[in-house]
Formats: sequence, structure tokens, C-alpha cells
Amino acid sequence: SYDGTVKLWSTDGSLLETFSDHEEKVNGISFSPDGQTIASASDDGTVKLWSTDGSLLETFSDHEKKVNGISFSPDGKTIASASEDKTIKLWNINEGLISQLKGHQRAVNDVIFSPDGKTLISASEDGVIKIWKLNGQLLKTIPAHLGNITSLSFSPDAPIFASASDDNTVKIWSKDGTPIRTLKGHNSRVWSVDFSPDGKILASASADRTIKIWSLDGTELQSIQDNGFLYWGNVSFSPNDQMIASASKNTIKLWKLNRENLEKLAHTMSNLDALLVTSCSWLNDYLGSLEANNTEATTLEKTHQLCD
Repeated sequence: SYDGTVKLWSTDGSLLETFSDHEEKVNGISFSPDGQTIASASDDGTVKLWSTDGSLLETFSDHEKKVNGISFSPDGKTIASASEDKTIKLWNINEGLISQLKGHQRAVNDVIFSPDGKTLISASEDGVIKIWKLNGQLLKTIPAHLGNITSLSFSPDAPIFASASDDNTVKIWSKDGTPIRTLKGHNSRVWSVDFSPDGKILASASADRTIKIWSLDGTELQSIQDNGFLYWGNVSFSPNDQMIASASKNTIKLWKLNRENLEKLAHTMSNLDALLVTSCSWLNDYLGSLEANNTEATTLEKTHQLCD
């Protein structure tokens, strides 16, 4: 939170714990895979580890500037932090700093582990994504977006990840950095992106004050109005896939999802896309036959953009 605290809530809205050792704004948190430990990143330049009962376990303070992003490794033994000092740092949860990854030219906003724990993805203020081995070897640099990259999310069940940016888009990438798809529909910067636990859909939060739900083929399945997103926003799926939580400057909201309806809609839209492809193929063949027979192909093709 902007007030320097981390708060733990139950899904019924009850406040369970408040963690209050940071001296400045908290920019991100990450739960350990077993759900027993929370890592937090702050403008005060520190990373802190907490027990879910509110006890402060460790403070790591080797960053020289604000810490923007934080992520637990899949085995829960390591955390990665992204900082305005242009570095990513890896920490053993018991022993502290392991290594430092350098290569970004601007502030690093987010960092995530791949589900197999073998690689890291980092994203920076200049629109660049970098892929790393844990030993610090840089595997790839991608000029990914036209603006600041705000958020990253790895699919839990497929070798793909997503990025969100100030350029109003969400992009989907293969694990090796090959671009797959660009999701367009937001009218302002996208603050956050998250894969559902089953990996079938994405949620994004934007300064256009909406949460959008997407299928992986880029179809917008739902748009939810949330007026709190103008200055900052975050979105995250619940572990059971039935809700999403949205966070803005002063408010956390829980939204119930109708997954059955969303999946039906995704299936319907997929069928419509297939029908459009078939129809366009037939139309092009028909117009081609008219032209071959020196028959006027009417003004349909000239005045209406039906197909690419």
C-alpha cells in the first residue's frame, strides 16, 4: 500500500494481519508456494520476508533504489527482486543475497520465474524484456513494447508469458521470447496482467478504469468497470479460478467470475472466427470467378471491407 503497510485479508473482507515495517510505499508482494511466507518490495529499497502471522522474518537491503517487483521461485527457496537501480537480485530466503543480474539500461519494473524455475523474465521502463538463466547468463533481449512495461505473468501450464505496458497493450510471448499475439482493447496504459490458475484466460487492469478478461487467442471475453484504476491498479486471480481481486490506490475489490459462461463465450467466438475464415475464402473464390469470366464483380468488394 501507499501507506507502507502490507495487509492480509480473508475473502469475506475481514482484516487478518497488518505488516508495518516498511518506511515507504509497498510496490509488490509475492506468496511462497506453500502460502506460509510473504515477500514484499518497497520504495524504501528493501525486500522483507514475513510469516503470515505478521512476524518479520528477514530484511534484505542491498538495492540502491526503490524495489518495484518481487517473485518467489517455484521451490520457495529463492526470491527475485526488480529495482530502479537497473538490477535484478536473487536472494536465498535464509542466507540473503546470492547474485545480481545487470544488463537493463533503465529501471526494472517486474521479474518472474518460469514455472520450472530454470529461467527469469525481467521487464523494464524502456519497453525491454530480458530472459536470463539463474546463473546470470543473459539469453535474450527483446524490444517488446513501445512504452514502459508494468507487469509480467507466466502461464502455469504452458511455455508462454504475458506482458502489460503503458502502450495500452498486453502481449503474449513464447518462453524463448518469440511474439505470439498482441491483445488490443484498452484505451490507456495497462497496469497489470495475470494468467488464471488453469492457464486458459488472462485478466488485465488498465488506467481506462476497466478489467478485461481475454482468451488466449486475443478475444475480449468480458470488460468490468473499476473506477479506481486511474492512477494505479493490479489484478490477480484466486487460486480456485472463481474470483479476481483488483487493487487500486485505496481499495481492494473481489469480483466473482462465471467461468462456465466465459468458456462458452470463448468457444462461440472461436467458432465465429472459423466461420469468418470459411466465408471469406468462399467470397474470394466467388469474386475471383466473376473476374475470370469478365463479369462485373459488383461494388461489394470495393465499398465494404469484409475480409483481409
